[in-house]
Amino acid sequence: MVFSFVFPSLIFSLLSFSLSFPSFPLALQRLGPPLQWGPSPQLGDPVTVVGYPLGGDNSSVTQVSRHLRKKENEGVVSRADLQQYCLGSCSLLAIQIDAAINPGNSGGPALNRSSQCVGIAFQSLKDGDTENIGYIIPSEVVSHFLEDYRRHGRCLGFGDGGFTWQKLENKSLRHSLSLKSKDEGILIKKLDGGGPAKAVLQKGDILLEIGGKRIASDGTVAFRNGERILFTWILSQMFVGDRCSVKLLRQNRERRESFSVGKLNLLVPANSDLRRPQYLIVGGLVFVPLSEPFLKSEYGEDFESRAPVRLLDKWQHGFQSFPGEQFVLLSHVLAHDVTVGYEHLHNVQVQQFNGTSVKTLKHLAELVENSTEEYW
Repeated sequence: MVFSFVFPSLIFSLLSFSLSFPSFPLALQRLGPPLQWGPSPQLGDPVTVVGYPLGGDNSSVTQVSRHLRKKENEGVVSRADLQQYCLGSCSLLAIQIDAAINPGNSGGPALNRSSQCVGIAFQSLKDGDTENIGYIIPSEVVSHFLEDYRRHGRCLGFGDGGFTWQKLENKSLRHSLSLKSKDEGILIKKLDGGGPAKAVLQKGDILLEIGGKRIASDGTVAFRNGERILFTWILSQMFVGDRCSVKLLRQNRERRESFSVGKLNLLVPANSDLRRPQYLIVGGLVFVPLSEPFLKSEYGEDFESRAPVRLLDKWQHGFQSFPGEQFVLLSHVLAHDVTVGYEHLHNVQVQQFNGTSVKTLKHLAELVENSTEEYW
């Protein structure tokens, strides 16, 4: 038996294998038919989460039901909203359930009453003030991942527009933009340098509709059964390269445009695609690209409260201005005669090398290699 793993992302993994044992197909038959996918559960729908949590070697079943009188390990589907996935950087649709998702439950199926798989258990909220709050990845997100892999042979990611925005709920802001009381939408604040929407949107535009859905002043669109959700959900349901239609207000004139959906191009990646960490050592100077694994290694799992604000700002709000851009750091200085007096430099950005802007770690290595200057 030969197993091979495919890791298009750190949210999901695909497993492929070849069989070399004659008895293995029989073993698969004994497992029974595979689970069928079902629609995401509605608020209050019963859900059963199956997995192997801590506390034993046998499988465990956590039932989430409608009943007001809850039994042990029971709760309700209490929310459907966008959440930042713990192993990724983008915010995707997540189903909140009033039941614990313990270590070992992650990756287990969430089943409805028809024994259809409506999601995958993957994280829980543990902040000391709450208990029995877990999240499942809904079937729509899983289906998007599988279809993305089927189309492209790899996971390109979930759709993104490449712009930042602001709600239009403030009366003074609305007055400054000459908006009427009935006018809704959101304000475009910034366009990412390499973002796909840059071709049609401008700073100061008011985005009225996206994908045929009207955007309210709080940034939400109509969801299911009277619910509302952030408009970015529409983009996340699209595939990289899909066309997204928008309606916008510019200089008091409505316009209809469309752009090709891209993916979230963070300046500081949440993972390194399982590649070996990159580094460059020159004359006792150690250079690295800023990444979330680096922040965790340098400042611990709670780096969000310990790392310098200048690095956290790039981690949380930085976007690539061109594909492949990296935020290069001088990580630390090794002790040597040639580095005397520079030992204090630690995790500072490398902006230029001999007057040339540094784009990536590889670019820095090329600049060093091709330099003819006596001093840097």
